[in-house]
Amino acid sequence: MQLYKDRILLPYPESTINKVKTMFQMRNEGSTLQEIGNTFNVTREAVRLILKGESYKDIIERYNLKVENMKQIRFGYFTKQQLLYISKRINEGVEIDLISQELKISEATLRKHILKNKEVEKFLRNNEVDVKKLRQCFDNRDFSKNDIINIFKLYGEGKSQSEIGKLYGVRQTHISNILRGEYYIKEIKELGLTPVYTNLKEENIIYIFSLYNSGLSQSEIAKKLNVTVGAINLNLNGKSNFSKKIIEKYKLTKRELSNNNLVRKLSEEQVLEIFKLRNEENLSYLKLAKRFNLGRSSIIRILNGETYADISKKHNLLDNK
Repeated sequence: MQLYKDRILLPYPESTINKVKTMFQMRNEGSTLQEIGNTFNVTREAVRLILKGESYKDIIERYNLKVENMKQIRFGYFTKQQLLYISKRINEGVEIDLISQELKISEATLRKHILKNKEVEKFLRNNEVDVKKLRQCFDNRDFSKNDIINIFKLYGEGKSQSEIGKLYGVRQTHISNILRGEYYIKEIKELGLTPVYTNLKEENIIYIFSLYNSGLSQSEIAKKLNVTVGAINLNLNGKSNFSKKIIEKYKLTKRELSNNNLVRKLSEEQVLEIFKLRNEENLSYLKLAKRFNLGRSSIIRILNGETYADISKKHNLLDNK
């Protein structure tokens, strides 16, 4: 087998070779450095060095993986091609909501990586993009201060973000961005409102860990507590100073996700279908995740044999890796 030969040639375990190859596959499918880093629990810088060909050179050469000159094609989150496409659509009068939905990128991400990056702005100006018009499109919001107060009030009364969005004729992500303080930062501060991330108290964070360790997913916990998945992730991983203090104070730990304690949610037929769709139809990780209602990292772990290993070994699904 070729794979056996590769093991002799390269001083790495099979899992490391597969991870490097998967990083390049994810990048080709549009994943950011941060998303790839989060998937494999490594830093953004470590991913950058690999994709540039400065780390694991022998693996890259052995499998003819195409390295990229990031300064030539990317400005952080977006490629130059994506930036020009987004700018063109906005200047054509297409609403931000529709562009966000089309590209499967949140409005907050569009705003952050386009309006708050001087290199991006310079690049757009050099390509004759009307940056002033671009800013006007992003800043064209219809919500008054009374609307913002009412949105926070409805959310506090137990209304879901989707329900509030329907009342105002916008998508759930738009309401989420307001509640999180991504939009109307000045107005929210003036009104003395507290973004939803900081609404969680000490007992809430302890409860989140308890629910997660009992087997619930982050999305299930978010639904149960009526907060965003991002809020759950933020506190589980101690990404805010407050949650970090609580985690250290009570020595809170998360359950380890491994083959032994994962609750089996997929049937053998579904696992086989995932491999088939990936290998025969080249379906992206994101599309597979949506089809099977899983996270992208879950799909990658399945395809790498890190979960459902009994099924992948039984059907020799990793032989061609």
